Amino acid sequence: MASLSPLEMIERNAALVIESSRQQFGETLAYDQPSVEWLDGYIERLRQQSYADDDIDKLINVFGSFLGECIRHHYGGEWADEQNNWVIRFDANNAAFPFNKVLKQFKNGSEAGDSIASFYANIPILYADVLSKDDPQ
Repeated sequence: MASLSPLEMIERNAALVIESSRQQFGETLAYDQPSVEWLDGYIERLRQQSYADDDIDKLINVFGSFLGECIRHHYGGEWADEQNNWVIRFDANNAAFPFNKVLKQFKNGSEAGDSIASFYANIPILYADVLSKDDPQ
């Protein structure tokens, strides 16, 4: 089997979140706000358990892929590799960092202001000038 490109891995990881949540929890996720809110709560539950750093890194990769795909599907933008850090680029000067946001929630928790759901909901405010160019909302 040929190895996957980074973008194919991101897409596969995002799909894994959708499939795993359905199989393990009976949750039907999509690339939308309610699904990001569910994942936010799931991360908070996971934070209460002890994991090896390698396992946390894997979760960040999978959940960051899903968060990024939610951003891309709903708000636009494209994946871009910025010095080995995959981001959702809206234009030359604006990008969202989904993997970093998931990492921050794992480290600090949503109560410390590092909620992926809050971040996702605030994208229209954080990137208002960029999004309004393409999005008549």
